[in-house]
Amino acid sequence: MSTEANNYFPGFEWAIPSAFADALGACQFSRGDTLYSSSLAYREWNKEFYEMARGLYAIRILSPEAKPAPPSPSLFGNNWNTQAEVEVYKIGEQEDVKRFITTQGRIYSLLWRGDRTILDPSTSVPQLPHQAAHLMKALEGIKSTLSKLIMGKVSDARYFFALPHDVCNQLLDGKCQKLVYGLNRTHNVSVMDVSVATLPVPEASRVVPTVSLKVFVFKNDDESAIRESLKGFLYVQAADRKSNTDKFRINAHGLFSPV
Repeated sequence: MSTEANNYFPGFEWAIPSAFADALGACQFSRGDTLYSSSLAYREWNKEFYEMARGLYAIRILSPEAKPAPPSPSLFGNNWNTQAEVEVYKIGEQEDVKRFITTQGRIYSLLWRGDRTILDPSTSVPQLPHQAAHLMKALEGIKSTLSKLIMGKVSDARYFFALPHDVCNQLLDGKCQKLVYGLNRTHNVSVMDVSVATLPVPEASRVVPTVSLKVFVFKNDDESAIRESLKGFLYVQAADRKSNTDKFRINAHGLFSPV
C-alpha cells in the first residue's frame, strides 16, 4: 500500500498513519485507537514536543471494542451511521476532555475535514461519501480530459487504461499492483496516479481521499497485444466454468481508449 511521505494518508486534515488502513477502509474505529490533528504528535512527547504541540488535538476511541473486518465498500456504508463513543482533548490539557456519543461516520468526517463540531450528534448528519465505484461510473465522461492530461506528460502515448484505485481496498490495491508489476515487464508503459480533485468528476469533493485514478499509458500502437495483456492480468476464470464463452469485459475493470 502506498501512502505519502512518513506513511500518512494524503487528503485528510488530521494525520492518519498507514496502520489505520483497515479502519479507514471499513469506517470502523475501535477502542484504544488514538489519532492526532498533526503528525507532530507521532513522536516522543518530551519538553520540546510540548512547546511545539500547542493547539493540537487528539481523539481517543472508547467504543466499540471490535476491530475492523477486512474493508469493503458495503462495510464502509453499513458502518457509517453506527454508534461510537470518543474523547477529544487538546494535547497537554487533558483536564478539558470532551466526550461524545457519536457515529463512525462523524469520526471519519472529523479526520477528513478537520471540523471537530461534526462529532456532536446535534449537528447535521454528514453525507455518506462516494467510493471507487462512483469514479468508475464517471470514466467515460472524463475521457477527453484524461487524453489531454496524458499528452501533456507522455507525448508519444497511443493508448491508455484507467481504473479506480483505493489504497484501503485490498481487491483494488492488489489489482493495481498486479498491473504495475506485469505491464512494466511486457510493455513500454508509464503509470500515472491522478487525484480525483483534478478531474471533472461529479461530486468529486464527496469521493473519499483514499481513492485516486491509476492510469497506464502505452507508447506502442499494438492494440490487440495490449488488450490481451490486460485480460491476462485482470481476468479471473470461474473455477466451475461450464461454458467456453469468453466473458471478459475490459470495461468492467476500467476504461481502455486511444489517447
